Amino acid sequence: MFNTFIRLSFLAFAFVLIGKFDASAQIDESNRYMLGQSFEQAGEQEKAEHVYEELCRLSPGNPIYFQSFMTVLFNQKKYPKAIQLLEQRLIQSPNDLNVIGMIGRAHYMKGDEKKAFTVWENFLTSNNSLQYYRAIANYAIEVRAFEKALEYLYGAKKIAGDKKSISYEIANLQCVMMNYKEAGNEFAEIILADPAQSPGVEGRMYAYFGRKEAVEGFLSSMGKYRNKDGNLDQLLARLYFENGKVEDAIAIYKRLDDVTAQKGNGLFNFAQQVFAAGFSREAAGIYEYLLDKYPSGQLTPMIKLNYARTLEAGIIRDTALFTQEWKPYRIPRLIPVDGYRKVMELYQEIIKIFKHSEPAIEALLATGTIYYHAGMYDSARVFFEQVSTLYAMSRFSVQSQSRLAETAMNMNNLSKSLEWYDKVLQNPMVKPDELNAARYKKALILTFLNRFEEARELVGKTSELTADDNANDALELGVLLNTSMNDSILVTLYAEAMLKMHVGNLQDIDALFLKLSANKQQFYLKSIAELSRVEIFMAQDKFGEVIKLIDEINRQKSNIFEDKINFYLGMTYSYGLKDSKEALKAFETFLAEYPSSMYGDRVREEIKRLKNNS
Repeated sequence: MFNTFIRLSFLAFAFVLIGKFDASAQIDESNRYMLGQSFEQAGEQEKAEHVYEELCRLSPGNPIYFQSFMTVLFNQKKYPKAIQLLEQRLIQSPNDLNVIGMIGRAHYMKGDEKKAFTVWENFLTSNNSLQYYRAIANYAIEVRAFEKALEYLYGAKKIAGDKKSISYEIANLQCVMMNYKEAGNEFAEIILADPAQSPGVEGRMYAYFGRKEAVEGFLSSMGKYRNKDGNLDQLLARLYFENGKVEDAIAIYKRLDDVTAQKGNGLFNFAQQVFAAGFSREAAGIYEYLLDKYPSGQLTPMIKLNYARTLEAGIIRDTALFTQEWKPYRIPRLIPVDGYRKVMELYQEIIKIFKHSEPAIEALLATGTIYYHAGMYDSARVFFEQVSTLYAMSRFSVQSQSRLAETAMNMNNLSKSLEWYDKVLQNPMVKPDELNAARYKKALILTFLNRFEEARELVGKTSELTADDNANDALELGVLLNTSMNDSILVTLYAEAMLKMHVGNLQDIDALFLKLSANKQQFYLKSIAELSRVEIFMAQDKFGEVIKLIDEINRQKSNIFEDKINFYLGMTYSYGLKDSKEALKAFETFLAEYPSSMYGDRVREEIKRLKNNS
């Protein structure tokens, strides 16, 4: 009995001891593995290889050790050794997908593409599974063997029950290879199989809408799949629109409106996209069509308002004002009010029928703005005052008050202009950019009136807000007020010149800025005056004078706005003189000379645009 007890006690002790040794061995392996990872992360691949190789010898069945071992062998391009070890492992696990994938990858990286494909394809022949086809395709993609990857994915598609997910993978890879026509085939098949996939397909295609060749490729294949159910119509309309074939897109949306229960909603939303893209005439045509088809629908007020907006934008386009958008300063041009008769009739109809609504208030403001642009300031003021007085809590009240301040400025009534700017500053609906504009323009008037302390305080507040153009202008004025006050006459002269620019009175303005730029003692004032002269010449289409003046400024190398001025040089060549070659040269020189300029991103965009259009 005692001997039995001794034997049992010894066995128990032995088991405990073995367990301790086993736990100790596991801790030792874990520490070794972390050491190998440290070597690998430090770039000491050979040391990591020795550690992982020893771990694989100690624990041959551990997949983590083996995978790490293979990784460092591939990193060192030791493909023959990797292949040998992988093939040994394959003997133990003939259907190990990961091992097959890595063997093929090693052969491919070694330069034996044929052998790599043979390994993969032999495996697929005996393992005809959707999962295996997709996995091997991913190995092919990993080594950029895209054609083979497509072959495997098409093989997977043949045996797949639900082909949508495979078609997505094929389409994505075709897009990567810029085979947009083939990608379009897959996208079309996805939607035809399941129309609910249309938004998902459009989301995948969206990244390529900026590429003309992609849109044309999608259209050339997807157009053939149109059916009477119209499952592809909305996406095709989007593609036509992206390709500049707006009328074709409109025709599809009209058909969709006929066969669905949208009641004009889809067309209305599309018209807004068309207008935002600059096709004002086409958008106006859609709104006119909607008004004829749904004369008393729920959307009628907004349709009429947008219709008037688009007609107005068309008039502006016809007067060539839209070509001025690239300029930093645009001369206000008077447009005869007769050209706006139809637009104004629409606005008056909205005001009368939809009284006190937001569309009606906007129509009042828009009518006043038309009179303002026609130079009929007394008539404009009537409409602006209605909005400001009757609809003080409307989102349009700030705009009306700003317009009243500008109207007073144009009528040379600076005290009244100050009053209206004060109302803008006190308006609870004012936005930061509107607040900046009001503070800057009020400060400019105060400077002209020699009320320098008030002006200085105001521009100080302005520059604390968001960094828009008015905040930058205010910052410049603030610096001028703080550095040039020993010659207040020049500061007043500068304010006079800037006020003339704001109201479009450019008579003798170049002489004013030339006088300011001649004062070399006032360095900051001189720099602003030279910059302003460049902007005025650009506004007056005196592009030869712009080039000449910028060349003179560059030779002196004494203007603190040098980067901005040279940005204008590229813009003048590009949009003013239509000289793409010189524009590209100017922009590329800009990036070399001013790599940290705030205009760098815009310059890069212009370079991209010029190269795409060449």
